[in-house]
Amino acid sequence: MARPDDDANDGGPHTSADDPLAVALLEQIQSLLRRLHTAPTAPVTLDSDLARDLGADSLALVELLEQLEQSFAVEIPDEVFASARTPRDWLDAVRAARGEAPRDQVSAVTTLRRGPREAWPHDASTLAEALAWHVDAHPDQVCIRFLPTGRADVFDDITYAQLDRRARVVASGVRACGVVASDRVAIMLPTEPDFFVTYLGVVLAGAVPVPLYPPAQLAQLEAHLTRQSRILDNAGARMLVTLSDAMLAARLLRSRVPTLRHVTTVASLVERGRQPLELPPTGARDVALIQYTSGSTGDPKGVVITNEQLLANVRSMGDAVHIDTSDVLVSWLPLYHDMGLIGCWLTPLHFGVPLIVMSPLAFLAHPARWLEAIAAFGATLTAGPNFAYQRCVERIDDAQAGRLDLSSLRVAISGSEPVSPATLRAFADRFALAGLEPNALCPAYGLAEMGVGVTFGDVTRGPVIDVIERETLQSTGVARPARDDLDATEVVSCGRPLEGYAVRIIGPDGSTQPERHEGAVTCRGPSATQGYFNNEAATRELWHDGWLETGDRGYVADGQLFVTGRSTDVIIRAGRTLHPEELEESLGALDGVVAHGVAVVSRSGVRSGTAQIVVVVETAWTDERRRRDLECDVAQRSLDVLGVLPDEIVLNAPGTLIRTASGKLRRGATLASLDAGTMSRRARPVAVQLARFALAGVVPRAHAAPRLIRRCARDLVVAAVIVPAGVVAWLLSLAPTTTRRRAGAARRLGRVICRLLGIHLEVRGDLRARAPVILAANHASLIDGVALFIACEEPVVFVSSVELERTRVIGRLLARYGCVFVQRGRASEGARAVELLVDVVRSGRRLVIFPEGSLSGAADLRAFHLGAFETAASVPCPVVPVALVGTRGVLAPGSAHLRRGTVRIVVGTAIEPRGDDLDARVALRDEVRAAIASLISRAAPSG
Repeated sequence: MARPDDDANDGGPHTSADDPLAVALLEQIQSLLRRLHTAPTAPVTLDSDLARDLGADSLALVELLEQLEQSFAVEIPDEVFASARTPRDWLDAVRAARGEAPRDQVSAVTTLRRGPREAWPHDASTLAEALAWHVDAHPDQVCIRFLPTGRADVFDDITYAQLDRRARVVASGVRACGVVASDRVAIMLPTEPDFFVTYLGVVLAGAVPVPLYPPAQLAQLEAHLTRQSRILDNAGARMLVTLSDAMLAARLLRSRVPTLRHVTTVASLVERGRQPLELPPTGARDVALIQYTSGSTGDPKGVVITNEQLLANVRSMGDAVHIDTSDVLVSWLPLYHDMGLIGCWLTPLHFGVPLIVMSPLAFLAHPARWLEAIAAFGATLTAGPNFAYQRCVERIDDAQAGRLDLSSLRVAISGSEPVSPATLRAFADRFALAGLEPNALCPAYGLAEMGVGVTFGDVTRGPVIDVIERETLQSTGVARPARDDLDATEVVSCGRPLEGYAVRIIGPDGSTQPERHEGAVTCRGPSATQGYFNNEAATRELWHDGWLETGDRGYVADGQLFVTGRSTDVIIRAGRTLHPEELEESLGALDGVVAHGVAVVSRSGVRSGTAQIVVVVETAWTDERRRRDLECDVAQRSLDVLGVLPDEIVLNAPGTLIRTASGKLRRGATLASLDAGTMSRRARPVAVQLARFALAGVVPRAHAAPRLIRRCARDLVVAAVIVPAGVVAWLLSLAPTTTRRRAGAARRLGRVICRLLGIHLEVRGDLRARAPVILAANHASLIDGVALFIACEEPVVFVSSVELERTRVIGRLLARYGCVFVQRGRASEGARAVELLVDVVRSGRRLVIFPEGSLSGAADLRAFHLGAFETAASVPCPVVPVALVGTRGVLAPGSAHLRRGTVRIVVGTAIEPRGDDLDARVALRDEVRAAIASLISRAAPSG
């Protein structure tokens, strides 16, 4: 049974051409937004949230009410105005006022496919532009269908409009935390809807997403955190987004990563992002992703991919598989890995192809779920590593296969690890029973340094397998076709280079190798990374004469790439080149060997000077006799495949081999663990691992101890001054005198406090403008109001939220000093708030308003609400722009540490309203905002 998405009721259709009233109402809203000069943060649909998605404040809704009543000649009840949240609410109200019954809501999800036609953003230069194109073209088309348990009958749908809207809320939350353009934001989330939303939210916020894999096993938690701390530190990550269950462990990372300021959850970002913020534009050459990869050896390195590189790879891969908008893709691949992230999500996202996605754990537990989803949704595209296809062969029998229908599947990519010809044949044979076309399997080759894809097989031909002489390849490096099956080995073709890409094989001397001569695989293309983030040494090793070093070995035949193994894993013995992958696959078929539980590594011989071959085998057998028999079988099979006996055979428990996040075997790390004697060591309890990791972070913190001591001393001084001053301010507020005198005494007290705390107030301009007048200021810190209050010589009235009035101490204190309180957020309160403010100004008092509304962590000047300018136009009275510079440095949003510093208050020239209609108020708002932005720019300290 399909399970609706959380926002299903909020993500209805744009509108329908057969509903002229809905069309007319949406046109009215769009017209109003254009008059307000407000750029909606999402397309205008019947179920858009007018405040959150479209940026319409309460006064804009007043204008909308009047506009709708005039246009449709109806009278809308006050209770509708108070409760209406979406255009659909207004539409139902208009229909009710006209005596019409509301229409039934059309389901947001009608079909997965859009029809066989080319319709995707050819001209988009960034991922954000590509998303915006789809949102504009078909907002209610299903973008992602998530299968929580892997079952095809239970799913959550996310449309392009819903994805965009949620991502923008997260983006506002990211910006509200003070994250700015190009800051790195790490995402450590499993495969679930929140990952997609968060990833795009980070992109829309102008920051750089850094996907990390969450801990898979608690037994390896300490090693996982240590690895992640190295990645976060190298990336200079400012924020980490993770699960609430992982917050405790994730917070321990802050002791290792000086740049990490925020460890948060998606829910927290959504809460912070309720108020839409202006999002920065991104460019083609801006970094779109830092993909960390460990490969099979060494420390992880961050591959930098720009928007233009990402889209170049995506488009080339789409051309290679002849992608079409009638396609549907099914994937379970992890989203922290390039094949899952770029190949199986960002590619279908760009082309408008629906993605059916399930958790990797759902596949691992029940491999049939992958194929069942393909059958249930008529999927045409999928991808996976070789082990996934082998797992399906091992876990799905002929009877189960016969109940599936895989006839729709036209491309099943096999990549990310060596492709086994035996696995290809077994999968094709088994699932021919399910209608699988023999040409559907498509081996491919790629690496994160190129985005993901470099070569693809011919999707109309099927796999190509080269049968060559093993001995000739080992002794001479020539891939000579075998004349018979004796001493032959098979190598699978990974296809030809994508359009615009090239592959070259080089020999030991750096020269280009001819066809069928093995050597180092190098490549180039439009998506090739310029290097690793913050790692110049590794970047220098990445390039050779304009060609990217892949670290793989292979040969080219008939223009196709045949990969024979990793350069670092090749064993040179007695002049012969031995590839461990073939032996590992062969040993994996022996009885007692755990699936994919073999590592063949080489150790430098201390006495002989030649490489020693070490075979590590995972087995669950504990009986000594059976283990001895297994060792004999391993030795014999090694002799048969490689022509040599291993120097050492090690039998170990399952799960002891060391792998990368994507499951690739790390042979070097496995050998190091074996030599260090840690391979068989039992995992420590989770609490012990966390304690060890936390203690390891004490050393970096010790270096910062002097700074921490100074900050604590400063905090004690601040408390010693502020607490008594607060008591005095409270007592002054109770004095039986006028508000003017109470405020004057409080100002003098404030100046003394500033001097004691090292805060210098510098006023540029004249704050003594005659009433009636409105002082409009930017809002960057909690001390903005205090600074303005102290700096003003004449009495002023501050506007604050009614929530503060309800607090017992602060509300009473502010009221005694002349503050007025208004209700924010609810449309029905907007007009009443303006009436209150108009009365204050007409009474001859000077009003101070922060038009940005509530305080936010975003450093940029945010959008202005209309309230202050509605008030100014109604009186009428001038508006004086005031810029506050330096308050954020003295007290940053979310911080409790009051620093020394200079606060500049820069007063601009008064601006008179030029009318009382909506256009005049909007013009006044924009002119004041521009003036404040100019004052901030001029007053900001240079350098």
